Amino acid sequence: MAEIFDEWPEKYDRWFETPIGRLVRLYESRLLIEMVRPGDGEEILDVGCGTGIFTADLLAAGSEVTGLDLSLPMLRYAKKKALGRPFRIVRGDMRWLPFKADAFDKTISVTSIEFLDEDAQHAVAEMLRVTRPGGLVAVASLNSLSPGRPEEGLSGTGPHDFFPRPLQVPI
Repeated sequence: MAEIFDEWPEKYDRWFETPIGRLVRLYESRLLIEMVRPGDGEEILDVGCGTGIFTADLLAAGSEVTGLDLSLPMLRYAKKKALGRPFRIVRGDMRWLPFKADAFDKTISVTSIEFLDEDAQHAVAEMLRVTRPGGLVAVASLNSLSPGRPEEGLSGTGPHDFFPRPLQVPI
């Protein structure tokens, strides 16, 4: 699966610079911050962090973030954007998190779990395992209107084009 994402860092971030991408980023970021309420010095795990689109919001709030992703190119891209803030990258699989139990105050996963063909329940159990008692786990996935959802071909094999068709939202 990592090889699918290895070619995407620049293309992925460019999508968030389009008019609809900026709008999606704005609303998803606001919702994430409202739900997670990252705090100064909190240790947060960002599972499937990709290029760090949402990691940046956690870092801006003063949190210390560990970003986990299958794709090393995505992780390197995210690390460059962290600009010296407390951001550690770890290449790994969300189904088998390489951290001890209760290691993080909060764990988030944004648009990652839907790319698992199986073991989604185990991935969530892993996120719960590495989050301290009283902490928070937030998992967000692409909805049925998203052109990037796995049903559109991003989770299988073969040629992939990120957001291959324009987003059509009923008004």
